[in-house]
Amino acid sequence: PSSPAMRKASARWRCPATQTAFVRRVPLLVAIKDRLRPGLALEAMRLFEKASAYLLDGSTGALRVGAIDVRLPPDGMLRLIPDRAALAAVTTISAADLLTGEPVAPQLAHAIVLIGGSAPELGGLRPASGDPLVPSVMLQAAAVDQLLRGRMPLPMPHASALSAMLALIATVLGLLSASLLRPARGALAVVGPRRPRDDVR
Repeated sequence: PSSPAMRKASARWRCPATQTAFVRRVPLLVAIKDRLRPGLALEAMRLFEKASAYLLDGSTGALRVGAIDVRLPPDGMLRLIPDRAALAAVTTISAADLLTGEPVAPQLAHAIVLIGGSAPELGGLRPASGDPLVPSVMLQAAAVDQLLRGRMPLPMPHASALSAMLALIATVLGLLSASLLRPARGALAVVGPRRPRDDVR
């Protein structure tokens, strides 16, 4: 069984799922017992930049880590951009190669190294865009890549009100289509798969 210390540490890298059960966000900052703690991706950036602290501007939401300057999302979560090319660019090294003494030093030079696993029994596989089984360490690696590139999607202002308004308009249009058009066309206008997503700009 995991210890309380391990459970606290896991909260810093846990990737929460959205309503669609897909992981679309990675925590940058988390609150543990009323204390603000960095997530794994943000702490990896601090160590990479050799910074002694984080600089957070409460008025503008700007977050600086060494030479990295980004806007902190209101919920402290980094929204992952679906990018298979970015995940494919992440270099993975097998633990077996490390144990057998295979030469991997050139791949590790000047690199940000995250340690994780893809074995199902580790419990670290998460459903994400484009792949139903992604190791959580790969999602954290994607977050690190976004931070390095300064790619920080932010929620649209008044996104909830806008989504509710669009849903109401779609409902009214669907009812009008069903009542005014022929049955077949009305059904086609009303019935259609809709997938909720995170609104970003």
